[in-house]
Amino acid sequence: MSSTVITIKDYSAYSFVVFGDTKIHKDKLKELGGKYNGKLSVGPGWVFSLDKKDKVQEWYDGLNLSSHHDPRDEIIAQLKKENEMLKKEIIDLREENQELQEALSS
Repeated sequence: MSSTVITIKDYSAYSFVVFGDTKIHKDKLKELGGKYNGKLSVGPGWVFSLDKKDKVQEWYDGLNLSSHHDPRDEIIAQLKKENEMLKKEIIDLREENQELQEALSS
């Protein structure tokens, strides 16, 4: 698993930013009220008004980054499962195709 680095930092008297490896969390950051800005002085990140800090901090604390949990691992596991199901479906279709070809040739 890879380590995810996300930082929360005060940005102005009225706002704070969340930046770092945030791409996989973009939907949640948007849902929490963040506005993406690719040209911040700290680098690309999400700007929030200070009134959203408690909710964003709660979300951040729930990420459990210290254990190097990467949410992409769950997606990868799901994709592998779907891939195996599709492989089985392809095998079934090939067998069905072979049976049909045999029936047509006899």
